[in-house]
Amino acid sequence: MSYRIDPISYQLGTIFAFAEMVAADLKKMALSLPFLPKDYELLVKDAKRIAKEEGVKLRLEKRLLTTDLFPEEITRGKWVFFIYKYPEVLKKYLSLKSKKEGLIHENNYKGKERQAIAVGFGELLSYRKGVIRRKLKGRGR
Repeated sequence: MSYRIDPISYQLGTIFAFAEMVAADLKKMALSLPFLPKDYELLVKDAKRIAKEEGVKLRLEKRLLTTDLFPEEITRGKWVFFIYKYPEVLKKYLSLKSKKEGLIHENNYKGKERQAIAVGFGELLSYRKGVIRRKLKGRGR
């Protein structure tokens, strides 16, 4: 049996599942599925309600940190909700994002520095080291 799933409900279900994992300290942070900016108003009220009910924080990311784990093609022209519980997680994410921008500016976003950004982002998402290595290897890194 096949039936259509409303994309907004699907997105909110994903946000709920990840918010629950972050709230239970199973993940340091999580990301919603990427969505088009035009869908923001359809999502934001319920996404904030879910975050509040689960005791987590929500941040709109219009330019997600892209790495070899999460290439730009996945989020180009799209936004995501960043779901986290502890301020230090957001601080570390913003630090990684800033570090990447600095490396690009210095023409040094390559090699070990580039890999360190991807690994750092994977660790924030609570991926195990083996999963990070496998994902990077699958992307030719």
